Amino acid sequence: MRALLTIVTILMSISACFSQHTPLYSQYLFNPQSINPSFAGFNDALDVSLIHRRQWLNFEGAPVTTDVNMHTSLFNKKMNLGAEIQSDQIGVTKTNFISLVYAYRIMVAKEMHLAFGINAVAKQMKNEWTKIKSTTSNDPVYGNGDQITYTAGAGAGISFSTKKLTLGLSVPSVYQSLKTVTSSYKEFLVFGKYEQSFTDKFSITPSVLIKTYKNSPAEADINCLFTYNKKYSLGGGYRTNDAVIFLARISLNKQLDFGYAYDMTLNPLNTFSFNSHEIALRYVFAYTVNAKRTRN
Repeated sequence: MRALLTIVTILMSISACFSQHTPLYSQYLFNPQSINPSFAGFNDALDVSLIHRRQWLNFEGAPVTTDVNMHTSLFNKKMNLGAEIQSDQIGVTKTNFISLVYAYRIMVAKEMHLAFGINAVAKQMKNEWTKIKSTTSNDPVYGNGDQITYTAGAGAGISFSTKKLTLGLSVPSVYQSLKTVTSSYKEFLVFGKYEQSFTDKFSITPSVLIKTYKNSPAEADINCLFTYNKKYSLGGGYRTNDAVIFLARISLNKQLDFGYAYDMTLNPLNTFSFNSHEIALRYVFAYTVNAKRTRN
C-alpha cells in the first residue's frame, strides 16, 4: 500500500509540473482574462471575480487554488487595464503571484474587434520542506528549512471577437527570469467560443480551451452551456484524459453572477481521490438607471 501511495504521489508531482503549469480552472468562461491578457476590459466595465478550486477533494497534498481577478476599460474602450492575484498550493509547494495587465482593443468593423494584451508577473514560490517527514535522520534535502524563490515573468495574447464568436491565442510565459524544469515546456493556450440564441429565452454557448506544450501532448477542455432567460445556465464538459465536468451558473441580477463546477475524475487517481469542486463569484460595476425629471 505504501508503495502504491508513493506512485500516486509521483503522478501528482508530474501533474503539478506539467498539466498544471498554468493553474487549472473548469470555469474559464467566468473570466477569460485569466487565460489571455487581451480579454481585459472585454465587457467595457469594472469587472471583479473570485474563483476558488479544490482539486481531488480529501486527497492529501492535492491542488488548492484561489484567484482574484479584476479588469476595466479606459479611454473610449480602446485601452484596458487589469490585475490578478493568485495563491496555488500543491503538496508542500505554495505559489503566490500578482499580475498586471494591459490590453489595447481596436474595432476592425461593426461589432468586430481585435485586441492585443500583455502582462507582467511577480511570483513567490515556497517549498515547505519542514512539513515532510523523512525516513532518513538529518536528511540534507529536507532538513535545511523552507526554500523561497522569487521570479518575474511576462505573457502575451491576441484575440478576435464578434457579437457571437470569440477566438484567442496566448502564451502565459513569454519570459521567465529564472529557468526551471517546466520553463523549457513553453505553453500555448488556444481559446474559442460561440454564442447562439434559438429564441428570446434560450441560448447555447459551446467553448474550447486547448493547452499545448513543447515536447508534450496537447490537452483540451471542451464545454457547453445552455442558458435560459439570460439568468440560469447548466452544462457540461470533458477534459481530455482527466475528467467529466458539470457546470452551473446563475445571474442573480445584471451585475452579480455565481458559478459552480464539479469535476468527476477519470485518470488513475480516481481510485484514491474524490472529485474536484470549484466556485466562482463575479460582480460587474455597471448599470443603467432610468429616471424621470422631477423639476424644470
